Amino acid sequence: MNGNAGDLEPPSYLEGVHREVDWMQPSDNYILEWLSHAGKQTPHTIGLNIAYSYETASHRCPILANHGLLNRIEGERGVYELSDLGRQYLAGELSPEDLQDDE
Repeated sequence: MNGNAGDLEPPSYLEGVHREVDWMQPSDNYILEWLSHAGKQTPHTIGLNIAYSYETASHRCPILANHGLLNRIEGERGVYELSDLGRQYLAGELSPEDLQDDE
C-alpha cells in the first residue's frame, strides 16, 4: 500500500463482497471507486491515488475489464474507465452472484 488514498473509501456495503466473489480482491473496490471520481486513468495514476501500488492496479485493471466492471479505452494504451456494470456494482445494484464466473 502506498498510503496516498486520502479520504477515498469504497462504500461500506461493498466491504465483504470480495470474500464472496472468488476472483475479486480488496483492492478492486478502491480501483473502481477511484475511477468513478477520476474518469479515464492509467494503472500508474490509479496506484498513486489509492491505498494500493501501481503494480496492484496494473494487475487488477485487466481482470476487472475482463469481468465487465471496467472498459479499456481503445486507442489509448493502458487507459481504463468505469463501465456501466462497474457503476451498478458501486451503487450496490449487483449481488455477489451477479459477479461470479459462469461455471
